Amino acid sequence: MKKIRILTSLLLVFVLCLSFISCGNRVTKDDAKQTTEDFLSAIALGDYESAKTYLHPEKPLDIEKYITTKEERTGVDFQKGIEITRYTSKSSSVYDSEVDGSDYELEANIIVDGVALELDIEIVRNDLGYGIYSFEIDSND
Repeated sequence: MKKIRILTSLLLVFVLCLSFISCGNRVTKDDAKQTTEDFLSAIALGDYESAKTYLHPEKPLDIEKYITTKEERTGVDFQKGIEITRYTSKSSSVYDSEVDGSDYELEANIIVDGVALELDIEIVRNDLGYGIYSFEIDSND
């Protein structure tokens, strides 16, 4: 009986340690929102070099070209400000085999230069780093 209690206690300690390890590598809701807001603020300031620092090392992107193309297609000026009006959905996983790490996906309604748009953004933490793995800004239809 004593051995069973000791084994059970050891098993519980092991499971508890694993949960702390996995939580430490998880992308939290607060981290994801803060990263998104900081990234959009850098874009609104036209500071594309700072915006690049929020990207995941595996997914470099010419942000200035992306934003310029979006401005041409939508007729908006991102430097007139980007406002998140509300987050519409979220999902997170402790481990996603596609990215070999944890990820957090957010969808949000945003206003840019008076125009309603949608933002889809995925933030990843894995062995290669932390940052925005993918994002898309599209019309709100």
